Amino acid sequence: MKELNDIIKAYDKAVLQKKQVALATVVKVEGSSYRRPGARMLVTEDGQLTGAISGGCFINIVYAHMHVNSKRKKNQKRKL
Repeated sequence: MKELNDIIKAYDKAVLQKKQVALATVVKVEGSSYRRPGARMLVTEDGQLTGAISGGCFINIVYAHMHVNSKRKKNQKRKL
């Protein structure tokens, strides 16, 4: 529950600073995984991370998708 509270606080702070954010959520896992479905990670446009969805291998992918989607101005689900 602490991680979710940290994500909410980081989101509120980013909104006050008028930063774009993306929330990545693990929905399904196939095989072994660092985190289980439901794990979340908030990413701000300047690269600040709150929470974790992996041991590090997906963080750059999530950050790249955040920038692509910010140009489209809509939410999208992505399969990684």
